[in-house]
Amino acid sequence: MEQFYYWHFAVMLIIGLIAFLLVISTVSHIKVSKTAKRILQTSCIVLLLVGAYSAYGFTKYGDLINKTGGLNAAVRQYKRTFFMMDFPYSATEKSAYSIALIPQVFEKTDLYIAKEKSQDIEYLGKNPQGVYYFKIQDRIYSAGKRWIEFTDKVDQPRRVGKVYYLNDNQFQKIGFNEKSRVMLEKYQIPIQLKNKTSDREIEDQVFENKTTMIQGWISK
Repeated sequence: MEQFYYWHFAVMLIIGLIAFLLVISTVSHIKVSKTAKRILQTSCIVLLLVGAYSAYGFTKYGDLINKTGGLNAAVRQYKRTFFMMDFPYSATEKSAYSIALIPQVFEKTDLYIAKEKSQDIEYLGKNPQGVYYFKIQDRIYSAGKRWIEFTDKVDQPRRVGKVYYLNDNQFQKIGFNEKSRVMLEKYQIPIQLKNKTSDREIEDQVFENKTTMIQGWISK
């Protein structure tokens, strides 16, 4: 796909543009010049071939081209442009996208498979303002109601997330990341702990998280 779009199609565009300019410049001279007529005929044939090849390529690869267009540093190590030129993402871009909650980017390409990941945590209760508290690896964090699910399907509080893995490791050879970070989806709390309230002093121990990362998981 990339060989066609970033190399063959780029060359075809240039050839097609040259042929089109020749058609424009010779069409008014075909009655007085046999050379102009031959150039016009040849250019028209070239345009037809360019059009046919481009149509074939987009019919075959169009869907994948659309799905891989607009990729960013969360998915790939570099940006590929016409003539197969690669431009590595900057450290700033890599850092920004490494903590961004953007599952849509991975789902759009169809190159990744999502797998669930969970981790047991300690639930510390809820305060009167509706803030929920957890202990994860010796640090206390808070979360709003939208992240919380009380359920009878678990016996131990846990956080649940999603990781995207390449479905074909051959794509690593052209710069695609093997997997994403864990993207938090929810905190699952056993239903019997629904009325548990937090101690007042817990609020003073909450870790002030300045990014979307919580112990290696992305939340937002």
